[in-house]
Amino acid sequence: MIDIEKIKKTQKTSLFGTYVYYFPEIDSTNNYASRLAEEGAPEGTVVICDFQTAGKGRLSRHWESSRDSNILMSIILRPRLEIEKVSKITLATAEILVKTLEKFLGKFKFDTLTFNVKWPNDILVNGKKIGGILTESSLREKDIIYVVVGIGLNVNQDIIQLSEDIRLNATSLFAETGQIFDREILIAEIITEFEQQYFNLERTNYRQVMDNWKNRCDHIGKDIVIETHVTSERGKFIDVTEKGILLKMSDNEEEKEFVAGTIKSMKVINGSND
Repeated sequence: MIDIEKIKKTQKTSLFGTYVYYFPEIDSTNNYASRLAEEGAPEGTVVICDFQTAGKGRLSRHWESSRDSNILMSIILRPRLEIEKVSKITLATAEILVKTLEKFLGKFKFDTLTFNVKWPNDILVNGKKIGGILTESSLREKDIIYVVVGIGLNVNQDIIQLSEDIRLNATSLFAETGQIFDREILIAEIITEFEQQYFNLERTNYRQVMDNWKNRCDHIGKDIVIETHVTSERGKFIDVTEKGILLKMSDNEEEKEFVAGTIKSMKVINGSND
């Protein structure tokens, strides 16, 4: 069980986390947050659960998580941002989470753990996925009505409890350090960091976060395969645009943009684990 009062007492915010909804079990925090947002819930409203019966990953995948082990939460945003730039929020969230994790782990002398990001929504440690982000938005004509940012972070997850195809490429704070962590404290620090960074990002239009994100991405400049619902293409990952769109260059030096997809490095294609 998660102690919501402990989170509220620990967080240092003026808006985010004012309203927190907690469920021992729910279908999906993103689903519930979306319903709240439709009903007018304010920016910074947070939904947290201990277990999701229909947790969602990107591209309609299932997000797998053991009960009472990890952080499963969603935050409602109402950004002042052009529709075509909404994907920046996913990249910004990854940067916010990494910064929070680095500060949090530094308190326990685990500051040597290195985090990287993978386009468009993964957080990695030693090439394995420790966290994912799912942003879902409601748009009306040219306006963003709201964005729900879903965060899944493997904290005290015993990787052996995950299905075989998942655990081969997954890790957790516990798996990396051997230590069980206080989820309430980490959630409070995520909410605090999110508020601080989000207000700054709204003022600067996300310029700095894009540079920071690129510095953490190991795939830029490397040969990749990008898979979508309709195609699988090889090429070089050359950049991420200011709108958060991936730029790939083919062998004939033709540039192509991808709004969504799954990246696999050539190491994976050739049989090694990256």
